[in-house]
Amino acid sequence: MIFGGVGAVDGLTMRVDESEVHGLIGPNGAGKTTFFNLVSGFLGHDFSSVRLE
Repeated sequence: MIFGGVGAVDGLTMRVDESEVHGLIGPNGAGKTTFFNLVSGFLGHDFSSVRLE
């Protein structure tokens, strides 16, 4: 995603297997909320894919 020329969530690959628990941490502006908005479908994504199996 690009917001005003600034890229967020660029090149992220993440795999979470069944019954695993993971956390997502990082500084302010790192793209944590953008990641969750992309996965939930709240934000559209033109140049990426989200696969839930």
